[in-house]
Amino acid sequence: MKSEAPALRHLYSLAMGAALVFLALVSFLDEGRHSDAARVARAEQLYAEGMDLAEKDGSAAKAKFRESAAILDEALERADTAGMHFNRANALLQAGELGESIASYRAAELRAPADGRIAANLAEARGRILRPLGAPEPTALEQACGLWTVLGERTRFFIAVALGFAAVAALQLRARAAGVA
Repeated sequence: MKSEAPALRHLYSLAMGAALVFLALVSFLDEGRHSDAARVARAEQLYAEGMDLAEKDGSAAKAKFRESAAILDEALERADTAGMHFNRANALLQAGELGESIASYRAAELRAPADGRIAANLAEARGRILRPLGAPEPTALEQACGLWTVLGERTRFFIAVALGFAAVAALQLRARAAGVA
């Protein structure tokens, strides 16, 4: 019985040490969560200040929005949520950073596809693009080639074969320019 007492004391001290390490870890992680909440609150405060300044001083307001977006960007490294992306995108949109705001709205949309606010703000951001992306107006040659697609596959084949024979015949007759055409 006496030999068991030192072993129990040793086991007890190991358990107490593990409990202390666990409590220190929980305290450390909890502190990080509170500091993130404080940073996000600071970002929201900067956003509100930017909204207040928007009518009076546009450049100062944009600086506040950019600072808010930067804080939220740092917070995204620890909490990659739809809400964080959404708030960052709103700040970027107000700062005039259309490309980054659209990318952030898309990231939020991927995390919360059913959120109507995200879809509405994404549409708003896309609507602010001065020159929408897309295909340019077709040239005359492209329009003429478009007529070619109206024909059926067999018809196009026969026309291509006939044009090929006509080109070979023109080259045989020494009408080089007509053959190349």
